[in-house]
Amino acid sequence: MKEKVNTVPLVIGFGKGRGLTESFSQFNFTGDKIVNSFLDPKSMYVHNKPHNIKLVKARHSDLNWMLAQGHINVAIGSSVWFVNSSNSFKEIPFGTKQAMKCRLSLISKKALKLSDIKTVATKFPDLAKTYFLKKAPHVTIKYMNGCHENALMLGFADAIIDIIETGNTIKRMNLVELDTLMEVSHKIYIPKNQDFTNKISKRLHEFLQKNYQEEQLLFP
Repeated sequence: MKEKVNTVPLVIGFGKGRGLTESFSQFNFTGDKIVNSFLDPKSMYVHNKPHNIKLVKARHSDLNWMLAQGHINVAIGSSVWFVNSSNSFKEIPFGTKQAMKCRLSLISKKALKLSDIKTVATKFPDLAKTYFLKKAPHVTIKYMNGCHENALMLGFADAIIDIIETGNTIKRMNLVELDTLMEVSHKIYIPKNQDFTNKISKRLHEFLQKNYQEEQLLFP
């Protein structure tokens, strides 16, 4: 008897770019050519029809609203984008593993006191405002989508707030890490909505238990 396949697909969104390979490698899709083709840089979407699983790549910054609006059922990506929306989502720990452990830090060209910082460039303005609210409310936050080091080199920011992975870049550029705002890692998120969770959690649980490399995956 053939295994019954759900008519509604389980849609899993992976944050593309930094951490994609590491997050994906924590799953075991041995022999599944369709799913493994997902890592091809040209591939943004794959559909394993026998198990009705869809994998999509998206910007980490888009995963939370895509999940909240039901465009995807599961999000696997950087925790920094879910911090301000944590009440809307349920986090599923990656067992004993933590994919792509990084940190969100305050960085400058030289050692500075917070009182000496006037302008900060970052792609995380909300987190920056929260950080400086009580410590240095005078700081002006400038949104910058990437290449934050340019703000320091060109002098239009006294400091930047960015994710540090290995620390090699700031060492190479002789920059100084002033403070760490938060630890960052890739995690699994599902909506907190109970009706949705009841419908999808069993399939997700079965999928993860079958494909995740840990012998025991912590699951709510």
